[in-house]
Amino acid sequence: MLANMVKGGTSPVLPYDALHGIGCRLMIFPVAVARAVVHMGRQMLAALKTAGTTETYRPRMVDLGGINDAVGASDLIADGQRFRETVVDFKITAGDPRP
Repeated sequence: MLANMVKGGTSPVLPYDALHGIGCRLMIFPVAVARAVVHMGRQMLAALKTAGTTETYRPRMVDLGGINDAVGASDLIADGQRFRETVVDFKITAGDPRP
């Protein structure tokens, strides 16, 4: 059984143990992250408005590497670097139509 946990939805939001106890084996929280991000975004924008910079909020933010890690871009960047190292010695031969 699936439990679709949406705060403010038609079903009460129950803890894992209670849901598991009534036979739920899959619990989803489809908008929980979005709700948290909106709340944190408002806090960051308020800090920006007050201070004129995001520096006061920076301890609660991830850096570019953290974003890349979260979305899997770090692996893609590493793969691209390995590819670049593989083809760096490639030489264009006579007859290549490129100028």
